[in-house]
Amino acid sequence: MIRLSTGDRLVRPSDDIAAFGVVSSLNTQLRGLAQAAKNVNITQGAVTTADTALSNMENLAYQIRDLALQAANKSLTTEERTSLNLEAQELLSEFASIPQQTGFNGKNLFNGTYSASVLIGPNADSLMSFSIGDARSSSLGKLSIYSGAQGSVAAIGTSAATVLTLNGVSVGASTDDGLSTINSTGSALSVASAINRNSATSGVNAEALATKVTLYIDSFGGSYTGTFALGDLYINDTAIVGAVTSAGSLVSTINNASGETGVTASVDGSGNIVLEAADGRNIGLTISNSTGNRVYDIFNILANNASGIFAATVETTLSVGSRDSVSGAIQLYSSKAIIIGGGSTVSASLGISSGYKNLVDGTSAVNITIGTENNALQSLKILDSVIADISTLRAEIGGVHSRLDSRAALLLESQINLEDAKTAIGGTDFALEIAKLTSAQILQNAGLAALTQANISQSTVQGLLRILG
Repeated sequence: MIRLSTGDRLVRPSDDIAAFGVVSSLNTQLRGLAQAAKNVNITQGAVTTADTALSNMENLAYQIRDLALQAANKSLTTEERTSLNLEAQELLSEFASIPQQTGFNGKNLFNGTYSASVLIGPNADSLMSFSIGDARSSSLGKLSIYSGAQGSVAAIGTSAATVLTLNGVSVGASTDDGLSTINSTGSALSVASAINRNSATSGVNAEALATKVTLYIDSFGGSYTGTFALGDLYINDTAIVGAVTSAGSLVSTINNASGETGVTASVDGSGNIVLEAADGRNIGLTISNSTGNRVYDIFNILANNASGIFAATVETTLSVGSRDSVSGAIQLYSSKAIIIGGGSTVSASLGISSGYKNLVDGTSAVNITIGTENNALQSLKILDSVIADISTLRAEIGGVHSRLDSRAALLLESQINLEDAKTAIGGTDFALEIAKLTSAQILQNAGLAALTQANISQSTVQGLLRILG
């Protein structure tokens, strides 16, 4: 009856000593598996909490990035950028509050100190350890970001002297940028393109900054005739033609051709001309040696020689003519340290010294502001790094979650299999036990019936004897 009520064949060790020991061991394992399953479920809760928080942070980062893209638009007014920045700062406040307030079982998950060791099996050797990285705003989005000076870029080659490596990855030779008319392989645009072709491997990105150079003015008087004729002046091999009697009219004439040259002009506070190629192409300048209009008398030779816009052969007079170009500058940036190496001309190629370049302070998510065009552009780089950092954290957490899911399924399957084994070894054979119980009940009933009959017969005899007596 006990076996039928409990389902256990082995009520006491004496029932089957060997089987009783096996069943006892199986019970230990089953209890361990049940507790391990609870441990896994609890840990899954922590991991799910972390991933949900990171997902919300990622969504906020994308919203802020959209605002930064709008703020980087040159056509926006200061007031419009200010409004966008106000909205961005509100989103950044919410972004920063999530890692500060996300915890599990009294522990903060994102301050860089969270770690856990969990028994995910029935025995002491089934220990799983993991940690969650720092997701605070002050830690996300840090960059190594370094810029060269204007005019510091030169072509990258493949020789021992001209080769460039970034984080151990050879960049390869810079090629024709398709826009520069002079030294087209040595422009900021060309060098940045060469670096970006390998950015997936090196982890380093490059941006061609706007090429800028000042064209210093001497005088529009003297022997200059007041007109730029065809052949007198070329910018990126496009003729600059028209009546030019002042810095202002020269700017207008240059800007009229900006669609062909890719170069715009403006007048600085000293009355000189600032030329700019926003896409990072070289700015090429050709001045005729023609004595017809004597345009070369307009320019200050000494100052322009210092800027590099005139050919090296021009020392005292432009009457010999000049054809040369200036390059711009590039900016390197990466979410990890940058190691610049290669040949002896590496620094000349980039305008940035070779060696180890660490992460720069002031480039994390807490430094994001989009109130100006330049700040918006800088913030875009930081935000891309923020999103990449969050993706890395989510990938790490996802790996832990997948492992826990797999372990949970394994624990359930193991419990089912061990229960089956335990039942096979120590479980009650209900058919046999019911047969035994039925047989015992039949014999018991038969004995009771016989005893009852015997009692009846004895009473009858006693009755007869009393009558006869």
